[in-house]
Amino acid sequence: ESLAIPGTGPREQLAVADWFRRHHPGNDLRGLVFGLDARWCGAQSLKQLQNPFPFWLYSDYAVVYAARLLQFKSFEAAARMIKLRLGRVPAMRRDGYNDYETGKAWDPAGFSQRANEKSAAPPEDLEAGLAAGFPAAAKLGAFLRQLPTAMHIVLVFPPRHYTALPPPGSAAASALQACKDRFRAVARVRAHTQVIDFARDDAIARRDDDFWD
Repeated sequence: ESLAIPGTGPREQLAVADWFRRHHPGNDLRGLVFGLDARWCGAQSLKQLQNPFPFWLYSDYAVVYAARLLQFKSFEAAARMIKLRLGRVPAMRRDGYNDYETGKAWDPAGFSQRANEKSAAPPEDLEAGLAAGFPAAAKLGAFLRQLPTAMHIVLVFPPRHYTALPPPGSAAASALQACKDRFRAVARVRAHTQVIDFARDDAIARRDDDFWD
């Protein structure tokens, strides 16, 4: 089951994961996989949201949930549900996701231009994250301590295009390595927990069409 939500960071993802934990007590959960993108290494991700997020949907308190239901978007959703039941709008896929590739074509020239414009600059708050001790790692560690010790946890640094990685030998590269080491330290203190690192300059990172979106 996927709990991924596009455009979210550590704060939002931990809120969703904690809601999931609370609704699967005991040993019902067999494992969780966390994708650790650049925001997990930053200093601001727990303070500033990249996009608005409905934390109230994952509240512990039913009164908070009920109160927030009385808003215009709730009525929009109800109207769409009625249309869906009547067959007047198409249903989404059963897994809740759309195919991002539908209607799109690979444009190598356009991608190369965007990659060059991006340059090899790291996330702007990566070094600030190092100075702050990577606060998202501490939050994740606190969350993992609430889980059954038999549960398997995998922390994955997903692949990045080589132009999105900091230059070798730079201060940012050292900060990124320190971030990875910090999450490895989180994994070491818990059984059945491991880190998989794909965020490195290798064959995957050098294939432009792996990152066409």
